[in-house]
Amino acid sequence: MIVELRRQQSTTDESVPEWALVELNGELLPPNETPAEESHVELGSLSFDANGVPIMIVGTHEIKGKVEELRKQFVVLQKNDCSADENDSEVQYEISGVVKKKILFNQYPKTIMKT
Repeated sequence: MIVELRRQQSTTDESVPEWALVELNGELLPPNETPAEESHVELGSLSFDANGVPIMIVGTHEIKGKVEELRKQFVVLQKNDCSADENDSEVQYEISGVVKKKILFNQYPKTIMKT
């Protein structure tokens, strides 16, 4: 399916937010005590050191990664149903963000002790 995307020109200088993809190698298991009705689970924290190296802390493990440019950028779209009549099937897509980089965590985690 081919969909034509048109970016609407705005009078203000609004730019599309730039997002990053997080890539993890291996298996990531959520905690067992997560309630079933909870819609999301916080797995850890992501920060950058003074040199720009990404560091993810998951539980008692620290994983260092690297930031890479994607060979092909892609956009994240949000579907908007603009039909005024139920017989009309006009659909528009709004660009929510552009993904240009990925944060790659492909090393073994280091165990950290919290004091």
